[in-house]
Amino acid sequence: MDLYPDEVYCFTPKGDIRRLPKGATVLDFAYAIHTQVGHQSIGARIDGRWVPLRHEVKSGQTVEILTQPSGHPSRDWLEWVRSSRARTKIRGWLRTVERERSREVGHALIERELKRAHTSWKKVERGDRLAKALEALGLSTADDLTAAVGHGRLAVEKVIAELVPEPLAPKPTRLAKIVKSAARRTAGAVRVADLDDVLVRFARCCAPIPGDPIIGFITRGRGITVHDALCPAGLASEPERRVDVTWPETPELVRSTRIRVLIQDRRGALGHVSKLVSAEGVNITRADTRSFKNGRAELQFTIDVKNLRQLDGLLRSLRRTTGVLSAERIRPGAPPSAARKDAALHA
Repeated sequence: MDLYPDEVYCFTPKGDIRRLPKGATVLDFAYAIHTQVGHQSIGARIDGRWVPLRHEVKSGQTVEILTQPSGHPSRDWLEWVRSSRARTKIRGWLRTVERERSREVGHALIERELKRAHTSWKKVERGDRLAKALEALGLSTADDLTAAVGHGRLAVEKVIAELVPEPLAPKPTRLAKIVKSAARRTAGAVRVADLDDVLVRFARCCAPIPGDPIIGFITRGRGITVHDALCPAGLASEPERRVDVTWPETPELVRSTRIRVLIQDRRGALGHVSKLVSAEGVNITRADTRSFKNGRAELQFTIDVKNLRQLDGLLRSLRRTTGVLSAERIRPGAPPSAARKDAALHA
């Protein structure tokens, strides 16, 4: 072991030795045993002691991997491994799963548009239109087609134009246009580039409101998930699943968000602030309070707002109010304000 300081040597419960790079974790050890063992790992015992997958192993230790049939890799695992074998196996699994998810989303989008054209995927497969469409689009298989649509690399309208002969594609009636427009509004009040009438949902992690910069991501079985453009969870998503989304010019949508108000703790302060919020035309759906020993209190409100302009106006009004030390929007993952840090230090 002293001859190879850049490597560690660990043992299986049966006494078999595994060589790993220095800094390797339990997860590296699991993949060194077998790919399936690595995929299904949930933890380990080292010399009889329970440890997590990201625990670093040392030379001479005996490592017992614990697995679960339903276990599977996650993207976080790429940050826990040091061996190229483990990293390659994890990436391969993630690519396979992401392709399957994209294929499912793409198939659902195509099937819905085909139904509007009074046909179906099965009918298209039985004819020669699919083969011609694949050739025209430069793709090899039907799975490549659905995956490309699911990833957002290929617009579903372009696919339908190739799959459905012009005579069979009915022109949208006035009623159909009205229904389509209404469906788009109820789907989430955002416009999705290259996709019409697709299911849209807002991410809970960042809870964007009209006026925030936003970006969309194709998600399994959920259509398009809309994140704040600066949301860490959104930025961590695969670039190939990203689609452009925009707020309409006049969104008719009320969105929920949270604000934090730091005040001087005195009788009636909560009621006073609540009345001011209501006077701005903003509805409070939840209120939480916390008092500090230094005579200050923190109020957290969950409110319904129409857009970023209304929220900014409310925060400005709160900051101008006597007894209010600070007022800010709560964003997941954002560092606390200076005023909140000061209150916490004296709590």
